[in-house]
Amino acid sequence: EGVGRTLADVLVTVTEYDGFLPARGETVRIEARGCAFNGRVLAMTYGQRLDVYNFDNQGYMPRLVGTPSYALRVALPGGPPVPVFAPKPGQYLLVDQTRDYMRSDLFVLSYPTYDLTQLDGKFEISGIPAGKVKVTAYAPALGKVVHQSVEVGAGVNAPLTFEIAFSESEYRERLRASAEPAPSVPATEPH
Repeated sequence: EGVGRTLADVLVTVTEYDGFLPARGETVRIEARGCAFNGRVLAMTYGQRLDVYNFDNQGYMPRLVGTPSYALRVALPGGPPVPVFAPKPGQYLLVDQTRDYMRSDLFVLSYPTYDLTQLDGKFEISGIPAGKVKVTAYAPALGKVVHQSVEVGAGVNAPLTFEIAFSESEYRERLRASAEPAPSVPATEPH
């Protein structure tokens, strides 16, 4: 939470517009420094690749949890970026294989109309076709989603504000549930 109760790490997306918009470039730059990636929440368009740069004096081994990894990729200090690819749209976890605590939620979207809020809580999404669209704000840390329908005019900037309700008891319950081990499957009795 930032000054004035602004919220960082919120994924804001625009969908339900007419037409096709291409991805914003071929790559998304991610920086590893101080045993952390440069964002707790990251996003990209399907078809882009993540280029993980190392700005430390130690190596990093980035990978997406749940995807096949046929080679060990090491981002060396001062070396070239390590490319990371997502096999399909969805939510992933970008981790460093040697540091359990070094992780970021990665959203691989099928459209390029998104932005992530920083501590000031602001976002900007440009190039949206004119017409009625759906704008969604998702706070992964809170598990909260809010939507608004908006009429976008050609060449018009439309300020938009979202309010995401916070419940400390819901948040603590969410943390507790994520920390519990998965229930085990009971063993079957021999016949």
